[in-house]
Amino acid sequence: SVPHLFYGIKELEDQEILKLLPHITETQWTGILDLQLWSRDEMSTDAFMELEKHITQAENPVATKLLRGTDSELWELLLKRSVHIYGKVDEDRYEVEPSEGEWLETPDKDYLITLPHDPEEARLLRALILRLYHLDSEYAASLIASCRVRTAIEIEEIAYQNRRRRVEDMGFQDYFEAIDIYTILPPDE
Repeated sequence: SVPHLFYGIKELEDQEILKLLPHITETQWTGILDLQLWSRDEMSTDAFMELEKHITQAENPVATKLLRGTDSELWELLLKRSVHIYGKVDEDRYEVEPSEGEWLETPDKDYLITLPHDPEEARLLRALILRLYHLDSEYAASLIASCRVRTAIEIEEIAYQNRRRRVEDMGFQDYFEAIDIYTILPPDE
């Protein structure tokens, strides 16, 4: 079951996780993300990158399965919080030309992405974005286009509602509903 797998995977090293990934289903991967990434109604982008980094090392069929098991809103939220994305103004120019820092031109040449100043985070984000384009370039481009027009709050709320529904199906109570149910009331109430 997803909870057993989730608690077991927390004890594994990266190489052990990579060996296990071919045997994990899309649904199990979704459940692992649901249980690992969220604290109340906030998604941790660091935890997301820590789990999704395995996509960069997994074989194509396994990486594709993990990609299908991940809500698009989680990818959008990662991009929204971690990078700045600029579209093309015309054939040769982007909305902004970066003056400093590390940047990435998407493989389709439609977007220019400025990466974080932290070199390790920038390296991992570059690898993740390029892997997304390698696995499914249309999907990657639609993620980028979508996250450019939506707010972080909107993306996170949709992701949270999806997660909440699935976690309740696993038998776990939503944090905010649990607070309402188990809050101690004064005797006169």
